Amino acid sequence: MKYRHRVHILSVLLTLFFPLVGCTSFSPVLKPAARGPSASTEEVINVMIKAITTEGFASEDEKQWGVDLSAYFSAFELALTNNTLREISFNPLESYLLIEEDEKLQALDEAAAEKYYREGDDPSRFVFVPISEKKMVRELKRIKAARLTGGALKAGQMRKGILFFKKLKTDHCNQVTLQLEGIRVVNTGKKKPMSFEFSCK
Repeated sequence: MKYRHRVHILSVLLTLFFPLVGCTSFSPVLKPAARGPSASTEEVINVMIKAITTEGFASEDEKQWGVDLSAYFSAFELALTNNTLREISFNPLESYLLIEEDEKLQALDEAAAEKYYREGDDPSRFVFVPISEKKMVRELKRIKAARLTGGALKAGQMRKGILFFKKLKTDHCNQVTLQLEGIRVVNTGKKKPMSFEFSCK
């Protein structure tokens, strides 16, 4: 009789617990859908892109950045290296996600990233387990430090960080293109756009 009572308590606890877990929406896991832009054998601007995934246990990305980023954003780690002989510039706010050719999202600046972290897509949404103020301050500090910033890169220099976007929907991510339109040659102003394709299939 005591054993049945314990099983009943356990089933009640599980019933209460799992709906809470189900209310956490994560950014879909994106994988490269095609090879990135091919580089010539001459001087090039190298761009390395990685879609960040912190969902699940023992995530390497979460260990690296110290924040469960997939719970708040769709994010991409970018490393830009100037292997040309000329100075270039990069503006991360000219980075866009083209989603299935009918929606375009711009990379978030610092203020927009903080606001979206706090409010998500619905500021009035009900949060079962609110984040403590201490944890929020700590995570926002890490997000600010990780965000990719713009500026000039002389020959041989590299700039690395994260591009933050509003969170993609899991049912609307079969064709996702990351467009980098903010790379320019400084002395001519010529743009060097690049694009990278991803999919959540």
